[in-house]
Amino acid sequence: ATALLDAEAKIKALRQVRIDHLKELITQISSPVTLADEPVITEAMEIYEWMYMDERQQIDYETLLAANTALTKLQKAAAAEVDTFIENGEYRAARKAYNALTEGSKQYVKYYDYLLAVEAQTRLITIIVIAVVVVAGGVTAFILVKRKKQQAKTETNSESEESAPVEE
Repeated sequence: ATALLDAEAKIKALRQVRIDHLKELITQISSPVTLADEPVITEAMEIYEWMYMDERQQIDYETLLAANTALTKLQKAAAAEVDTFIENGEYRAARKAYNALTEGSKQYVKYYDYLLAVEAQTRLITIIVIAVVVVAGGVTAFILVKRKKQQAKTETNSESEESAPVEE
């Protein structure tokens, strides 16, 4: 019976640690909420989701929910900027803006797959252009070598004709 009471006391203490930790996280959220609050809000929401009902009653859920709602609006606004760059064909700016997004904001970018396709197509075109330049360079070099050989042959033939005895 003592072991059971000890286990219950430990569980109660651990639950209180979780409650206290969540309360502390909520106090760390900026006012107004910024994208920098994303890790804190995300962790707080995850902890809240796993709490028992009696634990949840000790939490200021209204504040946490308002912070999460504000964060979602900021994430969507940041993602919309990336989508605007993509829609306007500004793919380098879109990539730079996308890379600067928070992880939570990235999920709201609507045209990310399109950006990936454009980037893949650009890489392919670059490879093709390089291949064409290399092939063209090789063909040009081949033509120049062939012309030099032909020119050397012509010069040799002219020299042989000049050095041949002239019959009168």
